[in-house]
Amino acid sequence: MGILSNTIWAFGVLCLVGLLYRGRKLSLFARYSYFYTYLSLVMGKEIIRIAQAIGDPTLQQVWTIWILEVSTAVAGFGITWEIYKQSLIPYPGARRMAQLLLSGVLTAILLKAIVELANDPTWAGVPKMGALEQNLRVSQALLLTVLVCLIGYYGIPLGKNVWSMLFGYGLVISSNVIILTLRLSLPHVDWKWWSLLIQLEYCGTLSIWYMGMRSFMPNPISQTAPDSDYERIAAHTARSLSRLRAHLIQGWWEE
Repeated sequence: MGILSNTIWAFGVLCLVGLLYRGRKLSLFARYSYFYTYLSLVMGKEIIRIAQAIGDPTLQQVWTIWILEVSTAVAGFGITWEIYKQSLIPYPGARRMAQLLLSGVLTAILLKAIVELANDPTWAGVPKMGALEQNLRVSQALLLTVLVCLIGYYGIPLGKNVWSMLFGYGLVISSNVIILTLRLSLPHVDWKWWSLLIQLEYCGTLSIWYMGMRSFMPNPISQTAPDSDYERIAAHTARSLSRLRAHLIQGWWEE
């Protein structure tokens, strides 16, 4: 299983390097800055994992691993915003509202985590870091679900670039939510086989992105949406995201 795991990991790293190289070559970094910033952070995480595999003892700490995971989850809000921003380009009002509410949700989650860690006299914060990552992933899953509903309801046209970002990151989020929930619920279970499944999902996501980001493919321009549609989608987005933010913040602060 070690050889298989290392082979899958190496394939994923090669896909990631290819994505970053092609994005730089095609000048996609400027067009999708949040997406490629996320990929760059994931690349940094892989470099640290390589250093861990070589045997650097300073990188084997549990805190180091959790900080890497949480940092990636926080950066995931960037790619969530990238998907929102690109999908709602024709709707500037809805886009501004989405940006405000995504920022509010992220700020609330991070503030709650900081308060919990500051009030922990033992500084045994690893379980709290796991809960923080779970909260980040679950909120992103809900935000993407809201966006998918808006896309389907209003028939918002998307280009291949945005579709690949949405589908690939949706796969990342769904698998992470399931695995994190199981890990926190069953901390004593051996997760070696689950780790293999996570690596397969990781390679699958990178493959989706690699195929979808082969060139710049902007969203088709809708020729049929009247002005009233712009107003309705802005209002609908504001209501949906406001309810989501209120539900998440109220639930977490009542814990």
